[in-house]
Amino acid sequence: MSQKNTKLVTWFFELLGVGLLLYAASRTLDFVQMTIPTDKQYMGYLYLLSTGIGALIWLGVYLKKAKGSTQR
Repeated sequence: MSQKNTKLVTWFFELLGVGLLLYAASRTLDFVQMTIPTDKQYMGYLYLLSTGIGALIWLGVYLKKAKGSTQR
């Protein structure tokens, strides 16, 4: 596979991943906002911040900052 095709496939794969994450986040937000009182709808976004984005932050720490098998 040529270098150009490899970059294109990688770009589409990352685009698919971001799209699926956004879809999952929207469905989760919809579910959470249905279960909490109407006057506290902002809590749904706080939930997404603490779970979904927190998981992505930990993934980044695992992939970029952890060194050696004991930290991983």
